[in-house]
Amino acid sequence: IMFYCSEKEANIKVPDFEIKDSEGIGFTKDDFEGKVLCVVFNPEYTREINKKIKQLPDINNNVAIATVIEKNKMFHNPEKLKDYKQKYNFDFKLYYDGKNYFENIFAKMPYVFIADKEMKIRYVYDIEYFYKGNFFYKKISERIKMLTATTLN
Repeated sequence: IMFYCSEKEANIKVPDFEIKDSEGIGFTKDDFEGKVLCVVFNPEYTREINKKIKQLPDINNNVAIATVIEKNKMFHNPEKLKDYKQKYNFDFKLYYDGKNYFENIFAKMPYVFIADKEMKIRYVYDIEYFYKGNFFYKKISERIKMLTATTLN
């Protein structure tokens, strides 16, 4: 299988949003401010990204990894998300974006984006052919580490 991951640099302000976790608790952009925010749109990727971040214990407190599930026919409420989380035994929070806040800022939905501490999206990742290799996860963890160490203007 060919593997291709495109990394695009960006400078887009994260939109105001309200997402809910699988327990129905709401979170807004303000809850993540001051941390590097890695938004992942596929829980399987989150598992691998978490493994890489755990290898960098010095940055754990400065990073928020949010796995966001967009509203669609399969996931139309937090209860469905709770069932999905239990079925696949995800050991991290899943967030439900009932208003598709993120879909509205991208021409094509990415697989992952990373925002700096000031909530500016700095890196966007699209995958054309996905292979569960280390390159994709390593690149993301390197960017997260870099953003936790510096404040970009």
